[in-house]
Amino acid sequence: MKTRTKDPIADLRHLLSAEQVLTAEEAGKSYTHDWGKTQFLTPLVVVKCQDTEDVVTVVQYASEHGFPINPRGYARSQNNSAISDGGILLDTSAMTQIYEIDTDGLTLTCDAGITWHDLVEQTLPLDLLPPVLTTNLYVSVGGTLSVGGLGVAMFRHGAQVDNVIELEVVTGTGDVVQCSAEANSDLFNLVRAGLGQFGIITKAKIKLRPCKPNVRKYFLLYDDLSAFMKDCEHLMSSPDKDMIVGLDGYCRPSLQGTKNVGEGLTLGEGVMTFAYWLYPLHLIVEYSDEDEVDDDAVLKDLNFYRHVYTDNLPQYEELNRLKPLLDVMAVAGIDQLPHPWMETMLPWNVSQLLIEQVLDNLPPNALGASGQILFWPMSSAVSNVPMLPMPTTEFVFGFGILPNIPEFLLEKISERLNTLSGFSMQLGAKRYLSGIVDFDHAAWKAHYGDFWPEILEGKQKYDPQQIMGPGLIAYEE
Repeated sequence: MKTRTKDPIADLRHLLSAEQVLTAEEAGKSYTHDWGKTQFLTPLVVVKCQDTEDVVTVVQYASEHGFPINPRGYARSQNNSAISDGGILLDTSAMTQIYEIDTDGLTLTCDAGITWHDLVEQTLPLDLLPPVLTTNLYVSVGGTLSVGGLGVAMFRHGAQVDNVIELEVVTGTGDVVQCSAEANSDLFNLVRAGLGQFGIITKAKIKLRPCKPNVRKYFLLYDDLSAFMKDCEHLMSSPDKDMIVGLDGYCRPSLQGTKNVGEGLTLGEGVMTFAYWLYPLHLIVEYSDEDEVDDDAVLKDLNFYRHVYTDNLPQYEELNRLKPLLDVMAVAGIDQLPHPWMETMLPWNVSQLLIEQVLDNLPPNALGASGQILFWPMSSAVSNVPMLPMPTTEFVFGFGILPNIPEFLLEKISERLNTLSGFSMQLGAKRYLSGIVDFDHAAWKAHYGDFWPEILEGKQKYDPQQIMGPGLIAYEE
């Protein structure tokens, strides 16, 4: 690694502009943490890039002088990959141009800094949408493609990284590379869900699908996880359920009171709140004004505990459903709490036993204010991205615990979630790495499995000085 200059801030301001290059103090505290707020790090400098050329300039400078560099969009992850300890934090949120919407070829080409919300605002009037959208649309295209990108349609279309056709990437050597399944496929396989370890995604060409302007949403409730899972399996495998475009699963506590349990996440001397857990499932069907939706066909052969409600709403309102909750969290200050989130993709055959054991020992207050437990059922066959490995079973059960907690609970909750993460991996699960990650070398190697040698080779090829997101993946023992 080469010798650093004495004044990188002045150097970068000379290469770009004073307005784009900020000291940590000028950038403000928001750049010292991500959404997780589990760790606070101070970058040496924050650079707000306007285009690919700016990214190249910064990466080449970092490579020449040995500075670590971390890309940052809207930093909605919790794994500390979008913050920097004394290095260069590269902000891509101003890179928001849409270059082409191909209504015949059903593709869209855009900058990686644009949010999915702003992208959808352009495609929806054309009756087009990306096949998979994250629940929170206020995240960047490049950010979710660097992690995976989960959504309610992934049971049918895979993750967002499964729906990318081509990427423009600035590698750790400062080279601009166009990659796809046909061209530079090794880099394409590394940067999709690659956590910013091999390069920075600057542009993306993604798939689109035809959509309808309205949705009909069925709110179903289950009081038995086995019935919930059997219905999900039926919905994913039955040809007569093709009209369903979204499966949105949750786990909700019905608080019962307290019980004596001994040590643990207790309120006092061995006293813990406990709940009877319920399992909501939302089925989403699209329709046009002239369509008649057949409710009986949608709900046929399902064994829910109760059909709670059916709603009809515009497509945009459904896609933007999380915005009111985000606004409430901001007003209430909940967004300023630590969010040590953990999501794991479980083999279908062990899911029920593991989840029920977790819930038996999870006091509802451990989720904190507005914390959630999410489910996302899917078939492993619809996703085929090496950096987003799946369990080997035909069906996969995603299980996410998303607490929003006060600072004094952070250490204890994080310890519990990391223990659950490790236990789930012992049962054949694969982590979704947006959340907190506490892997050693052996855990990283086990997570990526047979693809690990390609990761090591790709790191040496595309980031030989290891300046991209250092410290996240333990490449060596």
